[in-house]
Amino acid sequence: MNKWMSRTTRPLLAVVLCLAALEMSQAAEPEPLEFKGSKMGSSEQELKELYPSSFFQPEINEELYRSLGERYKALYLSSHSSREVPRVFCESPEDTQGDRVCRISEATIAAVAASTYFTYYSNSLASILITFEQPEANFAPVLEALVEKYGPPTKIEPDEVVTGMGVKYTNQTATWFLPSGSITAQKYNGEISESIVYFLSTMGLEESKRRNAEHAKDAAKDL
Repeated sequence: MNKWMSRTTRPLLAVVLCLAALEMSQAAEPEPLEFKGSKMGSSEQELKELYPSSFFQPEINEELYRSLGERYKALYLSSHSSREVPRVFCESPEDTQGDRVCRISEATIAAVAASTYFTYYSNSLASILITFEQPEANFAPVLEALVEKYGPPTKIEPDEVVTGMGVKYTNQTATWFLPSGSITAQKYNGEISESIVYFLSTMGLEESKRRNAEHAKDAAKDL
């Protein structure tokens, strides 16, 4: 997992990998696994084409501008000119979770502000992680949107979450198992302030299992 992703996602992703390996092949009708046009198997460049750069125009302080000499007026305008701001930020993580991970700025899911992370193996989109805040208000509309697009989940599991203060909450995890992969939506992702939606392709599952096994072998050699 790279520095952008919350460490609390690790327990969920481990569970998703295990469940998906058992049940992914049981779905009947194939459904394209994608998020806003980003299809599993697509390239990093295709993602950047879906999210072109936005233009930013800093606000000019008219009073300050008028007080400057001609030379400094030119410098001031130059520093406050409109410029392209990339909406896709990509890096190569240090761990086994993908060759490249891309983050989208100003992202949403079902009109809810979100953080999105696209993981690639060999320049092929393998998984999409989406996190968003205020689960009490936002999880229901996100879940409803997923049901509208992919149909009822394969299963919904309630479980109990206990905070550090001892307060109990009923968590909810909905999972769709599809021939092309799986989708998991969880109301509380390790803490009560964040929800998660995780798209995982069949290729992503198999490649993650392979790399994790190799990592375990390497770790065993260091005993």
